[in-house]
Amino acid sequence: MLSAQNKLDMALSSYRKALSINPNAWDVLINMGELYEITGQLTDAITYYKQALDVMTSRAVNSKGEMASNHGRAWRASLGVTIAEKYLLQNNLNEAEIWFRHVLSFAPFDKPATLGLIEVLSKTSRINEVSQLCHAYEMRIGEAVCSLALPDNS
Repeated sequence: MLSAQNKLDMALSSYRKALSINPNAWDVLINMGELYEITGQLTDAITYYKQALDVMTSRAVNSKGEMASNHGRAWRASLGVTIAEKYLLQNNLNEAEIWFRHVLSFAPFDKPATLGLIEVLSKTSRINEVSQLCHAYEMRIGEAVCSLALPDNS
C-alpha cells in the first residue's frame, strides 16, 4: 500500500522489517524486487527476485525429498521468466538464456519461457535450435509459437 502511495522509502523500510521477522517471505522478496525495479535499480531487483525463487524452490521440497505444501509453486515459472526478461533488458543474453532454460527445466512447455528462449536463440543466430524448439512446442501443445516470436522475413 505504501508503494502504491509512492511512499517508497517507507515501503522499503516496512518490507525490510517483514523480512527480519520472516526471511522466507517470498512474497515480500518479490515486493522488494518490484520496488527496486520501480526505482531503476534493476540489478537489485533481480537479486530479490532470485532470492524469492530460491525460497519458493527450497520450500517446495521437504526434508524427505517429497513435494511440500504449495509455497509459491504456481509463481515459480512466472518469476523465473521475469528474471530472464530483466537480463534481456540489460542485454545480457547469456544470463537470459540460462534463466529461460531453467524455467523450462521445471515447466517444460511454459509459453513465456519458450517465447523468451526463442527470442534469445534468434538474436544469437541459432536458427536450427529455434526450429527444433518451435517444432517440439507445436507437437506437444498444438500451437505454432514461432509465428508469434519470429519477425516476418518476407
